[in-house]
Amino acid sequence: MVRARRDQSGGKGVNAMLSAVRKLLASTLTRKMMAAVVFALAEHLRERVRHGP
Repeated sequence: MVRARRDQSGGKGVNAMLSAVRKLLASTLTRKMMAAVVFALAEHLRERVRHGP
């Protein structure tokens, strides 16, 4: 994940915003989307291995 450098943060508002973004990235929906992408890629590679290039 992208981490902000603390010396550039402008105060509590920025930290709260970054915290909200981090929570969004860690949300269940994002995890499900990433899992779907990984699963689709695994299926694709399995088919390629089974049938050849």
